[in-house]
Amino acid sequence: MRTQPLRTSPRSPRSPRSPRLQAAGLIVAALLAGCTDYSVSAKTEPQPGKEEEPEPEPEPEGPQPNLVISPDPIPWGNVLHDCPKEQVVTMSNEGDATLEVSGLRFGGDDADVFGAPEGPWTLEPGDSIPVTLSFTPGDIREHSADLVAESNDPDGELAVPMQGEGVAAGLIEERWVSEPVDTLDVLWVVDNSCSMSESVDMVRTNFTLYIEQFLDLGIDYHLATVTTDMDDPAQQGRFQGEVITAAMSDAEAQAAFLASVDAGAAGSADEKGFAASQAALTEPLLSTTNVGFLRDDAHLAVIVLTDENDASSVNASDYVRWLQSLKPDPAMVKFHGFMGLDFELDIFGCSVDSASTKYIDAANMTGGYAGDICTDDWRGSMTSMSLASGGIQTTFTLSSRPDSLSAINVTVDGVRVRYDPVNGWTWDEITNTVALHGTSLPNVGQVVIIEYESSSCG
Repeated sequence: MRTQPLRTSPRSPRSPRSPRLQAAGLIVAALLAGCTDYSVSAKTEPQPGKEEEPEPEPEPEGPQPNLVISPDPIPWGNVLHDCPKEQVVTMSNEGDATLEVSGLRFGGDDADVFGAPEGPWTLEPGDSIPVTLSFTPGDIREHSADLVAESNDPDGELAVPMQGEGVAAGLIEERWVSEPVDTLDVLWVVDNSCSMSESVDMVRTNFTLYIEQFLDLGIDYHLATVTTDMDDPAQQGRFQGEVITAAMSDAEAQAAFLASVDAGAAGSADEKGFAASQAALTEPLLSTTNVGFLRDDAHLAVIVLTDENDASSVNASDYVRWLQSLKPDPAMVKFHGFMGLDFELDIFGCSVDSASTKYIDAANMTGGYAGDICTDDWRGSMTSMSLASGGIQTTFTLSSRPDSLSAINVTVDGVRVRYDPVNGWTWDEITNTVALHGTSLPNVGQVVIIEYESSSCG
């Protein structure tokens, strides 16, 4: 439901007597008095205490934009005081002309505890964009404000009420709804150093699962692969193999991907996934060696496959800002990865020398999927990675930290999900994320709700 615009029109007072009847009465009175020079066009003076009827505001003509923000109202639930919580709202143009949203601001006594990105935004008829808001309650009490959108909507500014409770400790509820993207460009960044042979083989073995999810969701996709090697001039952000597209057959796509990730195991031990992806998606490679991959209207996913931390000179925050600058809406970009979540030593299996902290941070900043490079369930991990790439979220970063594992309750479309690493949910204390697995993975449009007791920020 759309809120009442801030701009209102005054009500028109009702005239006590028709002006036409007043004029007719004056004419009759003048004739009876024998007056012959009375002008019927003479303006009558308004009666004392009566206002003149105002001119009605003209209705706008032609096509007009129509701004709608959802949800309306915007609920925040319980949030620990001094702990920031983020929520995505959707701005839509349901009119038939271009909508220009110049900015967002907050009104009300509690406006200063809410935050929103700077505009402007341009939406063509039928377009929608997600916008991330924040709420950081400073007091233990109820907070309320209006999200005010300034635009060229002829109805004026749009105000959407918001309400949230600042709590010292207690039950926190967070919810997510996943919708697949229509068009997607996926850049795989593969660590081709000597320690990665087995992990690369597992990705190759399970790649069919990755593509199958895209086909089921009907995604128009592009795939390309680079390595983390920035020393070899033949690599340095250059695509290894061809750009794979949805126009290819399943067999052609799989064969092309297997060839592209077959970069050997002699790559540089100084792995630079951030730098390699930056080189791949900027000039001069973007319009030469890597031409035909990046599309203006497509969502973008970067997936790193590594057991090391990033050795690039750029930090995670600057990298994410650069990555998001490639698209008009930051929500169109996700960073995912199969990476080392923590130090792990296994002389008979997968080992991690150092946690991939920079990659983990990039995934958390963009709402991406951070998978364990040492997983025993590559089938489940590849399915989750594919769904996450396509917009169906399977891993959820909590805004606050649960007091314990037993304090967490997860439901998918109202059905409670049990704790189970195969067909239920798990909680990763390092990243403070809840992941769904197997038969508990959400379908398109299903609502995931996570409730937990908490007394500290995430």
